[in-house]
Amino acid sequence: MNALDHSHLIATLWRMGYFVNTTIVGEQGENIVIQKAGEESDNPLIYNNACICIDGKTCMGNVMLGSAAEDCTSAILRLVEESVPRLMSLEGELIPQAVVTIPQEISTRYEELINSDIKECPCGKIVAAMDSLHKTDLFTRLVVSRLQRKCHVVERAYIEGHSNWCQAMYAMLFRAMGDHKNQEAFQLLANKVPIHILSRERGNGNNVEIMLVGASGLLKRYCSSSHTRQIMEDFAYLARKHSIVPMRGGEWVLKGINPNNHPLLRISQLAAYVSNTNFIFDKIIACRNADDIQALLGSGEGKVSEYWQTHFTPNKRTSRRPKTLGHDKINLLGINLAVPLIFAYGRYLQNEDTKERALDLLEKLKVESNYITRHWTAHGVTLSSSFDSQAVIELENSFCANHNCWKCPIGRKEIKKAANIRLIQKK
Repeated sequence: MNALDHSHLIATLWRMGYFVNTTIVGEQGENIVIQKAGEESDNPLIYNNACICIDGKTCMGNVMLGSAAEDCTSAILRLVEESVPRLMSLEGELIPQAVVTIPQEISTRYEELINSDIKECPCGKIVAAMDSLHKTDLFTRLVVSRLQRKCHVVERAYIEGHSNWCQAMYAMLFRAMGDHKNQEAFQLLANKVPIHILSRERGNGNNVEIMLVGASGLLKRYCSSSHTRQIMEDFAYLARKHSIVPMRGGEWVLKGINPNNHPLLRISQLAAYVSNTNFIFDKIIACRNADDIQALLGSGEGKVSEYWQTHFTPNKRTSRRPKTLGHDKINLLGINLAVPLIFAYGRYLQNEDTKERALDLLEKLKVESNYITRHWTAHGVTLSSSFDSQAVIELENSFCANHNCWKCPIGRKEIKKAANIRLIQKK
């Protein structure tokens, strides 16, 4: 392990009270007794309001954990695993420092976790062996954490939409429709052509599609197409009429995009949906199950205009295909659009029942199938609904992908298990 890993392991042990009620000898020969670990701060390597006793003198303040901890001049103690230059306090005195030895069985288990290959899904067998009660508790914490983070995106859409929930819903619909590489670009497009402008042009031929495709800035890439040139002319008029400032076009990622996820195709599907569906905020908040999601989000069918039935991009003609939204895509819209909106709205209202309905809806939507869920099912983890698949996606993306075992609930539990074994052996 490197110094940073040592630091986080020391902090993890400190957090679980491993050093409390133990005596540590400082580098200057001081007898240091840890009486209270204190409270976590914004910095995981610094704890506030810790209580220690140095040579009989009680001190309260911040404790720095590991050599990677940032300089904290108000600290009363620094714990490291190997001696490093000592730091000065604001008063110009050396901050007490102690070298701690981490038992081999603890460091070995930690190294096994952080050095494991993510493709091997090292914690898959641990989760698969959990009883239903502990697994439910773990998955619930993971899903709530994921939804709370998604709430920030919804809240940003609400603020950018001038505190209008319908505009927030519309922006989140755009975000959810695109490939993950283009989520921000789709949300920007929704702000460039807000829902109240599109509502004025519903029923006026292909004006909704013209405004969205034109505002995307993507047509500059396909100027040789006669269809494109006509769209650009029509858009110029509508842009003047509604004061639309188009995107530059460079905001979109096109490299490596599956043709079915090409932004122009998705935009045309969105245009068809918005043109043909009375998609209001109250309806999505009222969704209770998978049938409600399919009925609401599948009602417009995402069927594209005549031109796009024979094209994926303006320059390439293909065989005729209606290019409607499939059940799997609508299921994903339920997961990535309806559920975060309901949860965020419940948080806005400070209504726990509404937030709980978002969790209930996740349990009624189908499991996602992607490389992450396949990692976990291959190691015996049963995924029964999108609630479960969202939990393992959160676990892998937030912890496994960056080897953040020191803050992962499973990693911490494994470290604690190793630490408890050591304590039992000591007894």
